[in-house]
Amino acid sequence: AIEALVERLDRLPLAIELAASRVGVLGPRDLLERLDAQMTLSGHRPGDVSRRETLRGTIQWSWALLQPAHRLALAQASLFRGGFTLEGAEAVITLPGGESVAEAIGHLREASLLQATPKPGGRLRYGFLESIRQFALEQLGDDIAQEARARCQAYFQRRGSALEQEIRGPEGVDASLELLDEEENILGAFRGALEGGDGP
Repeated sequence: AIEALVERLDRLPLAIELAASRVGVLGPRDLLERLDAQMTLSGHRPGDVSRRETLRGTIQWSWALLQPAHRLALAQASLFRGGFTLEGAEAVITLPGGESVAEAIGHLREASLLQATPKPGGRLRYGFLESIRQFALEQLGDDIAQEARARCQAYFQRRGSALEQEIRGPEGVDASLELLDEEENILGAFRGALEGGDGP
């Protein structure tokens, strides 16, 4: 069953990792059957799927197994282009019923949909492969996207201005490193503000 599952996933490392993250809940044979069922529902026959469709199908299958709050967290996180910190996630992501953003991020990491990289000072920086980010972005409804983008822009405008000041102070080195990490997000926030008529 494991060999068939690996072959079914075209030996794609990310697809195998996503499937392996579910081994604690489902056995290899169940994983294989559910993945085949997902592909069939998507209009593809097992054994007749391109590598790109295999990867997308696996991401879609992993998405379908998530709880609604975790899907919402991942969809909103897709607005971060250059990765993000927990602080950034908590400023941008909103979940219903007081759900914890930190717990949702932790669950997404366990499901291999997010990756965590240690940074100086013991903090973690989260990110995902572009294929996962693009899929999650497609799931973000227009109403939620508009509000989440506004929060994202506001947060990075504030953070960008603060880092500009911190660079000149005693924490200049740390601020410079964070600015490099957040460059894509900060530029995107200011670009979005300018395009929306909110810039200087």
